[in-house]
Order: sequence, then C-alpha cells, then structure tokens
Amino acid sequence: MHVVAGPADTATDSRRCTDAVSRESLYSHAGLERLDGLFLDAVKRHSTTLFEQLIDARSKGVGDSEIIIELAYVLEQFVAKLFGIEAEMERDWDMHKKSLALHKCKRTFVHRYALKKYSSPEGLSLTTIADTLSEFFSIPIEEYSFAQQVNLWLEEPETYEFQLDVAAKYASYMVHLGSESTLFHVPNKTDFNNLIPTDTVQKFGLNLITAKTFTVREGFNIAKPPSSERALSEVHYCITCHKQKRDSCSKGIVDKLGNVKTSELGIPMGGCPVRVKVSEAILLRAQGLIVAPLAVIAVDNPMCALTGHRICNDCMRSCIYQKQQPVDVPYVETHILDNVLNLSYGFEIYSLFTRWNPLSFTSVLPKQSTGKNVLVVGLGPAGIGVSHYLLNEGHNVVAIDGLKIEALPEHLSGTTATNQKCDFELVKDAKSELFENLDDRLSYGFGGVSEYGITARWNKNYLKVARLLLERRENFAMYGGVRLGGTISIEDAFTMGFHHIALATGAGSPKIPQMKNMLAKGVMTASSFLMSLHLGNAAYCSSLTNLQIRLPSVVIGGGLTAVDAATELLAYYPVHVEQFLSRYEALVEKLGKDGVEDAWGEEERAIAHEFISHAREIREERTKARQEKRKPDLLSLLQSWGE
Repeated sequence: MHVVAGPADTATDSRRCTDAVSRESLYSHAGLERLDGLFLDAVKRHSTTLFEQLIDARSKGVGDSEIIIELAYVLEQFVAKLFGIEAEMERDWDMHKKSLALHKCKRTFVHRYALKKYSSPEGLSLTTIADTLSEFFSIPIEEYSFAQQVNLWLEEPETYEFQLDVAAKYASYMVHLGSESTLFHVPNKTDFNNLIPTDTVQKFGLNLITAKTFTVREGFNIAKPPSSERALSEVHYCITCHKQKRDSCSKGIVDKLGNVKTSELGIPMGGCPVRVKVSEAILLRAQGLIVAPLAVIAVDNPMCALTGHRICNDCMRSCIYQKQQPVDVPYVETHILDNVLNLSYGFEIYSLFTRWNPLSFTSVLPKQSTGKNVLVVGLGPAGIGVSHYLLNEGHNVVAIDGLKIEALPEHLSGTTATNQKCDFELVKDAKSELFENLDDRLSYGFGGVSEYGITARWNKNYLKVARLLLERRENFAMYGGVRLGGTISIEDAFTMGFHHIALATGAGSPKIPQMKNMLAKGVMTASSFLMSLHLGNAAYCSSLTNLQIRLPSVVIGGGLTAVDAATELLAYYPVHVEQFLSRYEALVEKLGKDGVEDAWGEEERAIAHEFISHAREIREERTKARQEKRKPDLLSLLQSWGE
C-alpha cells in the first residue's frame, strides 16, 4: 500500500513517518482524496458487496451499524499497514487475549458458578482454602493464572469437580472481601439515596457529613492514564445493545411516547448529547481492535480528546444497567483514545480521523474552500468544537480569546510566532513529544474553562492534542489577548472581511451572592480562585503569583465548581506554605530575621508565622513518612488546621 507523497518524498525527510505517508499526504486535500481512493480500493478487494453498500451509503448520507462495523475491520488493517504499525498492534492483541481469559472466567465461573454456590462468605476459611489451592497454584495466586486454569477445568467439570469447588470458595471469598481486582470485582447494586458512602460526625454542635473513605492526594499530577485492565473489564461488561436497537447510552432512555425518562434523582437520561456510537465502538474494542473504535467515536465526536473520563457522563447515566453499576463509558472512551496515542504516530492517526473518516457517510473529507471567513470568539470547548466543524465545511476560521495564548514550538504547531504557516514534523511518540508532567506543566492559555476551570482530575495534556488538531490546519489562525467589544468591535470584524461571527464565550459572569461584605478581604469567587491558581501557575515553586489563602476556609455551594475549588484548595495550601517557608529561610539567611520581619505589620506577622508553623509541621510529617516508608498524611494536618 502506498500513498503518493509529493516532491518532498525523500528517505531522510523529517516530515515523513513511513514510506507510505508524509505531511503532504495527510494534511493536504489532494493527499486525503488519494488516501480515500486507496481505502475504497481496499474495501473493494475485501468485498464487492461491502464496497457497493459503502458507495450507496455515501450517496444517501446514511448507513446502518452493520456497514460501519464491517468497514471498521477493513479500516483497522488499512491504517496498520499505512503507518507500518502491524507489530505494535499485534503486541496489544497479546494483552487483549489475557483480558478475554479473565472475562470468560469472571462471567462463566465467578458470576454463574461460584457466587451461586457460595452466596455468602460465612463458613469459608481463607487459610484452609489457600492451603488446598497451593496444590494447584503458586501463592500468592495471580488472577490471570487462576483464570486460565479454571477455564481449563470448566472444559471437564465432572473430572475437576473438587478443584472447581475449592476455586469457587476462593472466588466467593475474594468477591465478598470487596476485591477491586478485574476478576473478582462485581458490579454493585445502585442505591440512589446512598451513591457516596458517608458517615455523620458531631463537631461544633452540628452534625457534619463526611465521606467514609478518602483518596489521599498530594500535588497536581493525579490524572493517571486509563488502566487497560480496568477499561477492558468495562468493555466486556457492556452487552453492546445496539444490536437490539436499545443502545440507550447513545440515544437515551425514552418511554412509549418517545419522551426522555428521568432517573430516580430527577435527571433526564437523554444519552450522549452528540450521539456517539458507543455500543459499536465498544464491540470493536471487545474484539481486540485498536484504531477502528476511535474512528467510530470520531464520526460523531471528533474532539473526543476534550470529553470522556472525568468530563461527561450523560452516556453512563443512560446506561441500560439502571439497577446496578453502569458501564463506565467515559473511561472506555478515554482508554480508546489513549491506546491509539500510545502507538507510533498515534497522534497522526487520531488527527487523520478528524479530517478523513471513511466511517462517516456525510463528511468523509473536508469540503473545498468556500472563501467565507468566520471569526470564532472564545477558545474553550465550544470554540474549539465549532472551529473544527467550520474548517471541515471549507470556511476560513480565525479564533480569538481574551486569555494570552502561549506559542508552541514551530515544529509541532506549523505556525510561527507571527502566525504564519510553516512546515511541521509528524509526531511519532505523542506521550514524549506532547505530554508533560502535570506537576511541571505550565498553562498555555488555550482551552478556556478546560484550562483554568477544571481541576487536576482531568489530564490537561489533552488540550495540546486538541490544539494541534486545529493549529496545523491551513485555513485556521488564532490570537490570544483579543477581546470582542474591547480590542476589536463587531463593526471592526466585518470591516476586516469576516462574513460571520460565532460566539463561544461560555456561561458568562459568576453568580455573586447578594450579601453584606461579599467582597471583603479574604473572600473570592470560586472561578477567580481557580483562574488565579491555574492560569497564574501558582502551584509551581518558581511562580510569583500572589494567591494567598488561609485555613480554615469555607466554600459556599455544592456544585461541581464548589467541589473543584475545595479539592484544589486542599492541594494548593501545602505548596503555598512550603513555598513561603523556603523563601523566608532564603531571605533570613541573607538579611537576618530582623531584617526580614521588621517591616511587617501586626496582621502580616501573624499570617507569616502561621504559614511558617504549618510548613514546618508538613516538613516534619514528610520526614517521618520517609523514615516509616509510607505516604505523608497531609490530609490530617489540613483538617486539624481547618477546625
């Protein structure tokens, strides 16, 4: 398979990824048309019937799930050969076979045999069970070895009746123990009145609600890549109900009259807002495909880098499992994207699907230039999304944002510091070339609320991925530090030659409670706190951002922004006071204690000594934790200072 690369086709050209593709063939309209022609040839060689169905679907602008899935198999092989990554994808299949063995054992043995035979752990002795199992397994028991052996025993259940009985006791014990392992974790029943286990404690003469368990967090590098084991467990848990046309995760749960139902909490279960073909993508991933599931998602959600895990959950809320734990679809979606990004040229594969997607029957390729110029105001999620769709419709797009947007290296962005287009290099290893350690990552200003309003629960490296999807496009430009109605007016925009203005400016101003002393010293809105923290890079040791907070702190409100503010406050305070102490000590060493503190007022002295005292307690706890080889318990300190 070969794609014509154009005049720059040399073996040493840094813009090329394999002998098959180059920057020109992936990013030019002519190159994409040639690529589509090669794919059509591949489909025709695979099946003339499928080829005819594809041509018919493109002419009508609609096709069913069966055609999409059949095409996906061809696309998987086509892309693997195109980018020369067959060996990498084969290695992923080895891991996938392991997940299949675990899933088979979990469904046929743990669920249908062990838990039915031993529904309660009463009378089960782990010591006795382990002693017996040690005859068949190495101790400690590794779950994959356990699953493999049990699957073999299940082929001759009468012969291995004793072994299966002992294994069933062990499985039942592990399940009731609350194991989080892939094999022994079973879905819990959903209790809408107790979604988060809580305790009630009495303090200050009040009944306070607190969580039963806490996740200890330190710093801002907490957004870990999706675990393949967990994601594949969710994939196999899904029953892919699009085959029965009951894929409510995508289409929502409706009554007989077609009205969207609401959950027990009164929340509409409308399914995915952009109608991603969730079930079809999961089916393909369950069969071991890597690239094709992402192509299916990108048909309806090309900017999936900005959605998924810890961002949206409409699909999950509308899952067909309403009485038990739903499929974690957002987690699976992010896993599918992350799995592709882990491949050589994985970013280029994802980027390609946003411009050429043969599984879409309405927008296979970007349209030819219309000559129309559109000004997009705002570069948050909405502005990014609308810019993408306008580009694919053939329009020229200029996007502006009030925030200062830092430039990326030219070899990545294809854009100079003066916003001129230039050559760029194809990204071979997305994780090393694009991703940064989140504790060290600085704000680039791109992404709006995704940059400054979302906490470290989400991996903000995906913002750079989304940015490059736009910035490398020939008919796109963006400018930071430009405000519509300030820097330029609406009249200015039309005078400059824009035919349309698309407003993507977000939800507007924060709601400020109308109460006395609302803007007194020490009071700030959650949005102001989050913007100062993230855009000002206040959490970094080298930062000079003046964001002072004290404990105890009170967060008024119970929505997502309030939760984000509370969690980030707890993460920032230790960094804040330790930063203060280190700078104080450096100044004292140079100027002496009196030279540093003489200029302080009474209030400043009290606050400074409070910070110094807290920072020293944190240091002591860190030292003690290292000696005892455990994680520092900063949460207990924070809670004691907050009382």
